[in-house]
Amino acid sequence: MSLRRVELLSALVMSMLILYGFYLTSLIDLTLSSELETFTGPRAYPRIILAGMFVLALMLVGKAWANRQDDEIDSGPVEPFHPRLTKVAMALLILVIFAALFEPLGYLLTLVPLLMAIGYLNGADNLARNATYSILSMATCLVIFRYGLNTVLPEGLLGIDQIF
Repeated sequence: MSLRRVELLSALVMSMLILYGFYLTSLIDLTLSSELETFTGPRAYPRIILAGMFVLALMLVGKAWANRQDDEIDSGPVEPFHPRLTKVAMALLILVIFAALFEPLGYLLTLVPLLMAIGYLNGADNLARNATYSILSMATCLVIFRYGLNTVLPEGLLGIDQIF
């Protein structure tokens, strides 16, 4: 399969997942509070991310369309265990574990290990710097979610609703 066909197929699958994500966000119940019916709230952040993903899917289609000469040059079979594919699979596994533990453990206990693991996969070799960036990113995301998007995050085991 040529690189162009792989890119087009990837963009198609990505677009279908994005449409499914928009459908899932429409199922979020907002009847509990009238203040959640504004622009911010539980639907806002997922839809912003989905819109960004849709732009990336369009860029992938544009790249595949611009590189039409790749149809003539077959790069051969794609190796199933390429190092980048292994890192992507590990990142997806880490995200699945994060999603499973997010509600029971809470925001504070799950986001920092997630960010540290993703940093390690991306080549972060200094543990102290990786931990510092992860903690600062967690605090920044907390401010964005709680005060910018007006979203309540899970308390988890610590029982801490908000730290700010």
